[in-house]
Amino acid sequence: MSGSRLYTGLALLMLLAGYAGFLAHDYYRAHAPDHTPQPPALVQIADPAVLDQTQIEALRGTPGSEFSLPDISGVPRHLKEWEGRVCVLNFWATWCAPCLREIPGLITLQERYGEAGLQVIGIALQAPEEVVGFIHEYGMNYPVLTGEMEAIEIAESYGNSAGVVPYTVMLDRSGAIQFLKHGELEMAAFETEIKRLLK
Repeated sequence: MSGSRLYTGLALLMLLAGYAGFLAHDYYRAHAPDHTPQPPALVQIADPAVLDQTQIEALRGTPGSEFSLPDISGVPRHLKEWEGRVCVLNFWATWCAPCLREIPGLITLQERYGEAGLQVIGIALQAPEEVVGFIHEYGMNYPVLTGEMEAIEIAESYGNSAGVVPYTVMLDRSGAIQFLKHGELEMAAFETEIKRLLK
């Protein structure tokens, strides 16, 4: 009889321990820190309602500002490296769904027009370790530069005063701004702009 009570007591103890473990796991899931990259306070996903189209139009035809940012290996890269090419500056982030939707289209455009003089340059508003996995996952065939506040400031110098992503700027072969877009690109229309500038 005592053995039966001992067995019952052990079974009850194990049941209680299992329940306590379940509660602890559930509590941890509810209160654990979220390690998913989050947007900086100064950046948001593009909303066309907040844009100043007058400011954007005023930038067309003006020289793009020179800048330098590290690539994912930490090597400083300068915009002047791609002098004489039609350059697409695509400001993006891993936490931005429209940004990620654009990447396959940008890869295709780089493949299609790279030899004709197109250079896509991704500018991630994040630290290198937050983007390197995405670069390999998507098979990005163009350089990706990284920066946090520095990249935000560069985007602002190119007219992104609203602080939104995705944001895309295209420079002609002389380095003048010819195209600006807040929000997700419509790839067919964007390709038409690229072909126009590559002529």
